[in-house]
Amino acid sequence: YDQAEDKYQSVSALVVAAGPDAYQDKQKFPFGPWCRVGDWVIVPRNEGFFFHFRGVAMLMLPDDKMLAVVSDPMSVSWGANDKVVR
Repeated sequence: YDQAEDKYQSVSALVVAAGPDAYQDKQKFPFGPWCRVGDWVIVPRNEGFFFHFRGVAMLMLPDDKMLAVVSDPMSVSWGANDKVVR
């Protein structure tokens, strides 16, 4: 296992939309949605469908692939030796 190679396997992203079926599976999400439009989330870098919309890079991702909600994406540190930017 090479931790340096795995260092940036996840990224922070802003949730800009959610489809009508997001979080509707009651077995996967018995307590309902845990992220909403406007939240910053941690997502796997190589999941979903990448595209550009009006010149902005976007990622379409299934609701069960979001890993965490973060209050400030600039405070996320991706490794023990990284400096946190605030």
